[in-house]
Amino acid sequence: MADHNSPNHYIRAFLWRRQLPVFLAVDRCRPASHKADTPSGAEDSPYSPEKCFSHGDRNVMCAKWQTNLVCCLLFIVSRGVYIVLFVAYIVLFVVYIVLFVAYIVLFVVYIVLFVMYIVLFVVYIVLFVAYIVLFVAYIVLFVVYIVLFVVYIVLFVVYIVLFVAYIVLFVAYIVLFVAYIVLFVAYIVLFVVYIVLFVVYIVLFVVYIVLFVVHIVLFVMYIVLLVAYIVLLVAYIVLFVAYIVLFVVYIVLFVAYIVLFVAYIVLSVVDIFYIPQRTS
Repeated sequence: MADHNSPNHYIRAFLWRRQLPVFLAVDRCRPASHKADTPSGAEDSPYSPEKCFSHGDRNVMCAKWQTNLVCCLLFIVSRGVYIVLFVAYIVLFVVYIVLFVAYIVLFVVYIVLFVMYIVLFVVYIVLFVAYIVLFVAYIVLFVVYIVLFVVYIVLFVVYIVLFVAYIVLFVAYIVLFVAYIVLFVAYIVLFVVYIVLFVVYIVLFVVYIVLFVVHIVLFVMYIVLLVAYIVLLVAYIVLFVAYIVLFVVYIVLFVAYIVLFVAYIVLSVVDIFYIPQRTS
């Protein structure tokens, strides 16, 4: 018969209540009719600390406790799964927040690239119109250049004809001196016109060269802008695909979050209604 008032009894009862979690789990799964929570019932209960420790084995449970081993293991596993699901819930919530922020950032980048795409498209249209205008001006100046060249040829032929006529008239100088003077004046005038047309021809040729260079530069700029437009279009498509992928990941994580939340609710209900509770 144990002495219930001895310090040794209360020390062992205190240690009994503070065993490893598995002992607490087993103690929780025991039938309430067999629990001996007070020193006064320690002698009568087969689960009392007096009888369990009377055999000197402090590392194993009493033999009758083994009948509730499945219940105790279920309680321990449910607690572990509960903790793992709670940690997974926290991690998925953090991942959800990070992906939501990444989604916002990618949406802003998408808007910026879309605005840049619109601006470059407008610049491309303006440069294309300028290119068309300069090309038309180039064609007009080329036609003027051809016309002036034809005039130059005609005047050159006239000059040759007049020069031949001058030779003929020089032979008939004595007879046609007055006509010679008139033709000489006409020759001088035509020569001045020839010089002026030649200068105009040179100026138009320089303008033609400048416009040709401008045409080449604009064509190069057109090619560069076309390449930039294609690169931005590819970047826009890549970002749109990344946006779709992130949205799918977001949906998957949201479904995982719902599943984990339902598992959490189910385990909580099982823990409350199907796992026997400890009685004080």
